Amino acid sequence: MTKKEGQNAQESDSWRAEDESVADSNSHNQEAVETNFNIIRDEPKRVNRAVGKGGRPTSSQEVIGGILNRLRVLQSMHLEYVESHEKRLEQRLIENHTHKSKVSEEMRYLETELVHLLKSTEVESRTEHE
Repeated sequence: MTKKEGQNAQESDSWRAEDESVADSNSHNQEAVETNFNIIRDEPKRVNRAVGKGGRPTSSQEVIGGILNRLRVLQSMHLEYVESHEKRLEQRLIENHTHKSKVSEEMRYLETELVHLLKSTEVESRTEHE
C-alpha cells in the first residue's frame, strides 16, 4: 500500500466514525423528540390526576378553577400597574406643558429684548455716521 492510499484509508475511517457519531446523535435526538411528544400527549391525563391538599385526586373543575383564579389575579395586577402608569404619564404631560409654556414665554421675552437692542444699535450707528 502506498503512502497516499494509507492516508485515504485513514481519512475514510475518520469519516465513517464521524458518520456513526452523527447517526447515534440523530437517533438520540429522535428519542428525545418522541419522549417530549409522549409527555405533551399525556399532559391532560397528568392534569386530571393532580393531587389536592387532602391527598385526594382533584377534579378537572378544581384545576380549571385554580387556573381561572390565577388569571383573575394576574389581570387585576396588570390593570393596577397600567392605571398607575397612566397616572404617571398624565402627570408628566402636565409638567411638560407647564415647562413648555414657561420656556416659550421666556424665549419670547428674550426675542423682544434682542429686537429692541438691535433697533437701538441701528439708531446709534446711524447717528454716529451722520
